Amino acid sequence: MTEAEKLPKELTVRFRMTAAGASAQGTLPLATFVADVIQVATDHANALGVGYSRLIEDGNSWVLSRLTLELDRLPRIHEDYSLTTWIEGFNRHFSERNFELRASGVTIGYVRTVWVAINVATRRPADLSGISHLQDTISDRHCPIEPQRRIPAPSADVADVYGVTFRSSDIDFNRHVTTTRYVELAVDALPLDLYDRAATRRFDIAFRHEALWGAEAKVVTAPAGDDPLDYITSVELADGTQLCSVRHTLRAVAES
Repeated sequence: MTEAEKLPKELTVRFRMTAAGASAQGTLPLATFVADVIQVATDHANALGVGYSRLIEDGNSWVLSRLTLELDRLPRIHEDYSLTTWIEGFNRHFSERNFELRASGVTIGYVRTVWVAINVATRRPADLSGISHLQDTISDRHCPIEPQRRIPAPSADVADVYGVTFRSSDIDFNRHVTTTRYVELAVDALPLDLYDRAATRRFDIAFRHEALWGAEAKVVTAPAGDDPLDYITSVELADGTQLCSVRHTLRAVAES
């Protein structure tokens, strides 16, 4: 067996949903789920020898560029769940990584992600040729959800807008605003009572530009069309620079 063949093409990490971490609806918050996805991706990258310690040798670091998820539901209080990850594609510019979410013995969701490396000094995209052995870890495992949809701009004439200033707890070790903070902003753009009637079915987020400590931004949200459970959100700096765009599609849930 070659060294490449010894590398784990998949990694499964198990979690437990606690009451302390639950949303108002008694489920795993979407931002926490995305944090779990990032943790599992990080653990697998480390196992493959392409984690932070390896990339920083070249002055680089992984950055999440796009994330798409589809859910039947989210884990509930006191429920055990797991995430399994594998690499779908890799080249010298980016890596495509997928996930399967399971709880109570069944699959309840899938996630697609695209990761790029940036040079931490220049903040520009890095060349990943130095970790080309990732080609040998690509899995033929199928991910059944469609890649990310095009995310249009929210319609300004019907948009709801609120402002935010990024503070210390919003910043990660790359010194920019965290992925989960953007997810929280998109979730918070919709009213609490909507989440009592509907749950996330699909969530697409694309990261366009980084934001730093102290930046002031606005969160602009509008219906994506005629569907009352489909929304577009754009997070933008005061000068109009778009930080991220989101399409959040929900589905009605039965009253308990």
